[in-house]
Amino acid sequence: MSRKQQDEMSNSSFLSKIKDGLFRLGDIVLCIAVLASMYFAIVWKLEKILPFNFADTSAVSESSQTNKESQTTSAAEDTETDSDEKTAKQEIESSGSDDVVDNTTPEVTRPTDQNNANTGQPTNPAGDNTTPTPTKPAPTNPVEVPDNQLITVNVPAGSRARDVADILLKKGIITDKNAFLDKVASMKLSGKLLAGDFKLRKNMSHEEMAKILTGQR
Repeated sequence: MSRKQQDEMSNSSFLSKIKDGLFRLGDIVLCIAVLASMYFAIVWKLEKILPFNFADTSAVSESSQTNKESQTTSAAEDTETDSDEKTAKQEIESSGSDDVVDNTTPEVTRPTDQNNANTGQPTNPAGDNTTPTPTKPAPTNPVEVPDNQLITVNVPAGSRARDVADILLKKGIITDKNAFLDKVASMKLSGKLLAGDFKLRKNMSHEEMAKILTGQR
């Protein structure tokens, strides 16, 4: 056999080995791919079937461990507090009752107070038997203003028709609250009164006031 034929045979055998190796490598890769797909399919099925996953289990275990640690710490603190209270009680008991001083001041009863207490009358600081006269609050009358004077009226937000009538009565702009409310109701403007500052006169009619307070003038 010539050398050329030997070289051709060796080359062909080498190529055949490379092909066999590639085929085997392809088979291995295919097997790995099949196994990986089977693994992911099983995990996916288990996640649907099982009611919980491993991440939730680990979170639950961590929370339970934290609760146990907090309970242990609180129990230790309670024990220390009980021991401190016991020590303080022992020190107080050992000090004895001789060190306790009564700092209360005896109550002195005046003769007039005792007599008033027996008769049921109020006590008079001056010591006489005169009965104090109760003071009556001064009546709140509307402010007297000229008829043609402009008066600034502030209506707070959320005020109802009755509240606005009270404000106008205190300012002295109207004299009859019910008449103003009846006029506003007849004009169907009870729920349309606006908030803000308005300039009104005493000689205005209730209708004009209602229109100004509702922004119609």
